[in-house]
Parts: sequence; structure tokens; C-alpha cells
Amino acid sequence: MKEIKYIFVISAAILTLLPGLPFLKSNLVLPIDDNLTRGTFFSVVEILSMLTFLLLWMNRTRIKRSSIRVLNTLSIKLGAFAIIFLILYYFMYNSFVVRSEGYDPVFMPVFHSQKLSGFIQEYGGTAEAIIENHGRDTLVDKINELAKVQLISSIILFLLLYTIFFIPLTSALLIPVIKIQQDAAKDKKRN
Repeated sequence: MKEIKYIFVISAAILTLLPGLPFLKSNLVLPIDDNLTRGTFFSVVEILSMLTFLLLWMNRTRIKRSSIRVLNTLSIKLGAFAIIFLILYYFMYNSFVVRSEGYDPVFMPVFHSQKLSGFIQEYGGTAEAIIENHGRDTLVDKINELAKVQLISSIILFLLLYTIFFIPLTSALLIPVIKIQQDAAKDKKRN
């Protein structure tokens, strides 16, 4: 039982203190791999993770008074909610990040402008065809020129989805840790 407590404590600490680290070290989940997007994702996830931690810590007496059954149910629901949004993010990422062999990935806006849709139809019908026939930079330049607002909106949508995944996951791990901490304090007083 103590091993499980340590796993929760370590997992919660890592997720709370270092959630944005994957963004800084890789482009693992970023729709666009540039320093601005990487820094934005890192900062937002770090700030919201710490706010979640502070919110739960401020409510620790209420959490400690709750029964283990209620807290376990809440943690399981939060974990399931996080997994659902992770799957949604994964499908959205695979749907809107276009890969073509020999080229870096290109992020297509979720919401196309009519001009961008017309350009895609005129130059091959698909983003992959444009990359293969005219090069990646042609498509990226046209996206930036014809659909800048839609591109920014899409990045914000991806950030929102990732944040909605991450905050419940952090909470699902922190709630049992707060309860475990109370149980450990009680055990210490008994001995």
C-alpha cells in the first residue's frame, strides 16, 4: 500500500511542477513547432497547473474531510475526462497536421477561409498534393497569408483541448495525495 502512495505522490509532483516540460524539449504535441507556440503552450500549462495545485491546496481541509469513496470516484471521473480529451486532442492533431514524406509537418487551420479552400482546390485539391507539387513553404506561406486569423484560432483551440486534458489529470492525482497526506499524519500521531 505504501508503494501506491509513493507512486501517487511522485506522479502528482511531476505533473504539477513540470507539466510544460514536453513542450520545451520537443515538438511532441505542438501543432506548430516554433519558439512562440512552444513558449505559449509551456507557459499556459505551467500556470494553470500551479493554479490547480493552489486551488486544491486551499481546499485541502474539505478534501481531507471527504470520504475515500467520494474522492476515489471523483479522481476516476477526472482521469476518465482527461483521457477523453487526450484522445480528442490526438485525433484532432492527426487530422490537422499534414505530413508528407521528406517534408516537415504543416498545421492546417481547423477553420478554413474561403480563399484558402480555393487555393487548395486550385493547386491540387489536398494539402499533401500542394506539398508534393509546390513545396511545403508554398502551403505555409498561403496559410499565413490567407488564413492567419483561422490559424491563430486553431492554435488556441488546440491549447484549450490540451489544457482541458491536463488540468483534470493533475487534479485526479493531487486529490488522493492530499488525502494520503492526512492519513500519513494520523498514522504518525498514533505511533
